[in-house]
Order: sequence, then C-alpha cells, then structure tokens
Amino acid sequence: MSCALSTSEPSLAEQSKTGVGRKADRLIALILFLLAVLVLTRLDFLVNETLYGYGLEFSYGWYREYTILYGLSYQLVLLLLFLWARDWRLVCVLEGFVLSSGQDLIFFMVWNGGFPEGEWTWMLFYRVFGFWNTNTQILLTVGVTLASFVLTFVVSKAAIAQADGSAEGGLTGSGTHRQTEV
Repeated sequence: MSCALSTSEPSLAEQSKTGVGRKADRLIALILFLLAVLVLTRLDFLVNETLYGYGLEFSYGWYREYTILYGLSYQLVLLLLFLWARDWRLVCVLEGFVLSSGQDLIFFMVWNGGFPEGEWTWMLFYRVFGFWNTNTQILLTVGVTLASFVLTFVVSKAAIAQADGSAEGGLTGSGTHRQTEV
C-alpha cells in the first residue's frame, strides 16, 4: 500500500500576480486607458474641429467608417488592457464608460474648452429620445459606469460565494489540487 501526495502549486507567473503586483497592473491599465482616451479624443478633435477649418465637408460615407473605427479602437484598447491586467472587473467598468460615450465628456473638457450649450444632436441618444444635452450625458456616463462597477462587484461576490460553497463540498477553494493514491 503506497500513499503518494501531489500538490500542484501556482506557477511563478501566477504567484507574481498577487497582492501588490495585481494592484500595480490595475493602476497601469487605468493609466493606459486614460492615455488612450486622451489620444483618441484628440484625434476626434482633429477631425471634428481642425479638418473642418481646412474645408472638410460632412458626409455619412466617411463618418460611418470613422465612427466604426473609432469605436473599434476603444474595444481594442480594452482587449489589450484585459490581456495586460487580467482583471475582467476593471475592463467591465471601463467598458461602461466607453459604451455610455464618456469619452465625449473628455473631448469637451480637455480639447474643446468646455461643454456645448443646447442639444447634442449628433448623439444616437438624441435620435432615440428626441433630446440630449450635457446634463443627460453626464448622468448617463456616471450612471452606467457606477452600474458597471456595482454589477461586477455583485457578480464577483456571487462567484466567491459559489466557490466557497463548492469548497465545503470537498473541493479546495484555493486552487490547489491534491491527489492521493492508496
């Protein structure tokens, strides 16, 4: 009768992604996201302000493609940040900011010198609701970003509770696997 006990330990890479290392990755991801927002909103400013001064005429032909590429750029940034930080919760919160067009607030605050007065007629929300302005945009961005944060917190807590429940049923919640041969 032999008794062999094997324990799989986390790899060195997994060990380095705990505690301070994970917090640093999240902070770096957040800083990179803010830099990406600044660069992309500056590009948007170039198109929407500077190029019109040189005679650019609006056309849905180029606008549609520009808008798709602009939106895909944000999605690519979020994918890369997820691959860097490996934190789906952070990416979900940042996605809430992007999907609510929070970058428009940055565009006006940083590059345009202030928010426009009156209706934001270029926004999809204006076409849907028949009105849209700075106040509704701020409410949407803050609301969706906070809702994303709360939702990821709730889902994370539920996953932890489920893992704890599984641990009580005989599985280890720490991720170690023990095998005993008899």
